[in-house]
Amino acid sequence: MFDWIKLLWQTESKFANEKQIAKHLSKVLLFELSGTKALYKDVEDKAERLVAKMAEIKMPIKITETFRSAKRQNELSNSVTKAKGLSSYHQYGLAFDIMFLTWGYNPPSNWWLILGKEGEKLSLEWGGRWTTFPDRCHFQWTANGTINLKDIKTYFE
Repeated sequence: MFDWIKLLWQTESKFANEKQIAKHLSKVLLFELSGTKALYKDVEDKAERLVAKMAEIKMPIKITETFRSAKRQNELSNSVTKAKGLSSYHQYGLAFDIMFLTWGYNPPSNWWLILGKEGEKLSLEWGGRWTTFPDRCHFQWTANGTINLKDIKTYFE
């Protein structure tokens, strides 16, 4: 009997993050949250800290997009991104995009790398490191690899 309880606890623990993300998305949709409020709490905190850090080092940024519906993701997959709906961390409130306030998407050459490194210090994955389709303005949070889209999608299919 204790093996059954242990197995149940392990299963519940394994998907605890995904359940919290699903709960958060319910709030996003029910209350029509937008901007950083549409981000999962841990991601919202990291995004705000990144904005503050970049302002502190005189390279101010602003967040341009956070939560994205699957419909919008599909629209963007034809031109801006390769990811289809439900295949981006944006759909789960775990990703955001930025631009530089003064320079837009064309800052001095080393600014993207500085931004990427600052985001990585906050345990964010920076799209500028991707080799197949680099996306310098994109950051996402995977809880150090413990959250993946395959597990999250099971709550929405």
